Parts: sequence; structure tokens; C-alpha cells
Amino acid sequence: MVIKDRIQTLGWVLTLALALTGCNLESVSDTPEAELTYPEMPLRAREHSSFGIVDHSPVDGERNQSLVRDVMVSFDAPLLMETITDDTVRLWRDDTRVNAAVVYVADTHTIRLLPEQSLQPDQHYRVELTRELMSNTGEPYGGADWSFTTAGQIGQTSQETLDRCVTPERQALLEAVNEARQTARQCGNQTLPPAPPLTYQCALTDIAQSHADAMAEQSLLSHYSSDGTTLPQRADAHGYDWQALGENIARLSSTDADKVVDGWLAETIPCDTLMNPDYSHIGLGLAFDDKGRAYWVQDLAKPASGPRDD
Repeated sequence: MVIKDRIQTLGWVLTLALALTGCNLESVSDTPEAELTYPEMPLRAREHSSFGIVDHSPVDGERNQSLVRDVMVSFDAPLLMETITDDTVRLWRDDTRVNAAVVYVADTHTIRLLPEQSLQPDQHYRVELTRELMSNTGEPYGGADWSFTTAGQIGQTSQETLDRCVTPERQALLEAVNEARQTARQCGNQTLPPAPPLTYQCALTDIAQSHADAMAEQSLLSHYSSDGTTLPQRADAHGYDWQALGENIARLSSTDADKVVDGWLAETIPCDTLMNPDYSHIGLGLAFDDKGRAYWVQDLAKPASGPRDD
């Protein structure tokens, strides 16, 4: 680990010698026969309604959703405030009700469901709107249901970050790392307790990816860049404001996430880096050399002042 203003020579620097070290809408006309459902949002009321949904998120059937996201549904008409309650707008995980605040944004006729706690990984959720929900003219909505599935162990990673910079390979490794952090680990002579899950960050990904690209181009596994710069210098060059940094690197013949994590856990310093509870954010880089070998860079950080938003 690197602490700003006090760089440890027995932290990340020792890692340099290790090869596996440690980066639809329902638009209803005046007659029931004229109901429309747009292909991109296949959400239709269970019964005929004089008003309809014009947008909803997550979309019905969506997968790989953030554990910290909210639920949104917008209508083509204003709603009767008195009918917008946690009895008419419900969130379920399988057969269990999920406590969520219900917020109505009048300007856009939008209801937002804000779960009280983070959603659970790899779970099926269902949103339910009942017939007691009404427009401001007293017309009942026909009721609707739709569902979505959450991602795996991705910490507090936002949906925006998932969609913007988390490739399937990166997500597989993120989940494997966070699963590893759930269990106490023997790192050399030291037993380290479980650590909180890491949150993915696009800014750290840029730093990690640039180093992965450089290593693959040179077919060289090293924490030093070709010009001799180190992780702290790379982070500073990218404008990343940090308090602590750590890095693991690996070269394999495949992108198997479990193999990468197993390799890091088998070495004392990479294991210590991976399990360090001070780190809260992670970025991953992946590149391939001309022999098809995969170069992974895992950059971990404690931001200088609280959580960072990309």
C-alpha cells in the first residue's frame, strides 16, 4: 500500500518481483382495442386503463442491475397523490416485500422507489403497481408487474458505472475479488479478516488499463511503466486524488477470473493488497500481447476525501 506523504518501501514496492502479483410503453387510446405496446418497453397494464406508462427503469427483464439503484416509472398523466403509497407501489424479492421509500415527482408524473438498503446480489426482483393507483381525475390504473435481476458481488457500483466501463471480463474479476474479500484469508504468516466489498470506478480503470496496454505491448510484467513511472505517478498524471493506493498484476493464458484471484491469494503481498480493508474502490485493466496472453492490472484506492463519483 502507498500512503501519500509516507510511501512504504515494504508495501507495493515489494510486489514488483512477483509475476502473479499484485490489476413500452402503454399508450391507451379512447377504446380498449387501440392499446399500444412499444417493442422497446413491453409493459402493458393488466387491465384497460385510460392512462399509461411511458417509461420505466429497470426495463422489464433487465439483468445485471446495480445493487444501489432505484426503480423509476413514468406515466403520461399526473397521478392522484393520495393513491401513491407503499401499498400501491411495491418492490418484491421473490415473495418477500422490500422496504422502499416511494417518491413522486409531479413535474414528470414519475414515481421513484428508493430501497432502504442495498439490493442483494444475484437476486430476482419484481415491481408491482396495483389498481388502487389513480390519475388525478380519479381514473384507476390497470395494474402492472415487471421484474429485473441484480448483478453479483459488485459493492456500491452504480448503474452508470456498470454501463459505462465494466466489461464482462472486468465484472467477472470484480465479483471474484469481492467474493474473496468476504472470507478471512491467510496471507503469509498473517490471518486477515473479511473486508468490505470494493466499488468499481471508471477513473481507476483508466489508470489500470493504460498500464495493462503498456505491459502487453512490451510483453513485460512490471509495476513500473516503460519510462520508470510508478502507480502513484500514473494516478497523479490521470488527475486522480488519492490517499492510499495498491496494485496487483498478473499474466495468464486466459482471462479466467478465479485463476487470477487464486494467484494473487497465493502470494503474501498481493493477498495483503487484495484483502486490505482500507481500499474502497477498484479499477481493472485487461490487455493481450501478440501471443494472446492476458495482462491484468488491479488498481485499488482509498480516495483522498470520501467516495468518488465518476
